Amino acid sequence: MQIERLRGLVDRLENRVNFEGIKEEQKDVPEEQMMLLVHRRFPVSPDRMKAFRGSLRMYIEGTNEDERCLNVSVLTYSGSDMFILYEMWESKEAWKSHLMSSLAKNFQHSNIDNLQQPESCNSMPIPSAWWKRD
Repeated sequence: MQIERLRGLVDRLENRVNFEGIKEEQKDVPEEQMMLLVHRRFPVSPDRMKAFRGSLRMYIEGTNEDERCLNVSVLTYSGSDMFILYEMWESKEAWKSHLMSSLAKNFQHSNIDNLQQPESCNSMPIPSAWWKRD
C-alpha cells in the first residue's frame, strides 16, 4: 500500500514538470564571439586572512583597470575561510595574457603564503551575445 501511494505521488510530480518554457539553443558560435567566465576558489589560512584580503584588493583594483576584463566579483560566506572570485573576460586569449602580467603573477605568488592549499580554477566559454552591455 505504501509503495502504491509513493508511486502515485511520483507520477503526479512527473506530470507537473513543464518543459514548454525552456529554450534549447544549439549554435556553432565562432571562438571570436565567445567570452570567458573564470571561477577561482581560494581556501585562505585563518591566520593570513588580513594579508590575503590586502593582496586580493590590489589584484581586483588592477584587474578592473584592464579593459579586457568586463567584471570581477568576490563571494565570501560568513564563518568560512573560502573566497570565490568570478572574472568575466572578453576572450580566452585576454585572460591568458592577463595571467602573464606582473599583477597576476604577484597575486599568485602572495597566495603561496596565504592559502591553506592551492587555489582551484575553472573556466567556461559563453557566447558574448549573452553579456548585456549598457
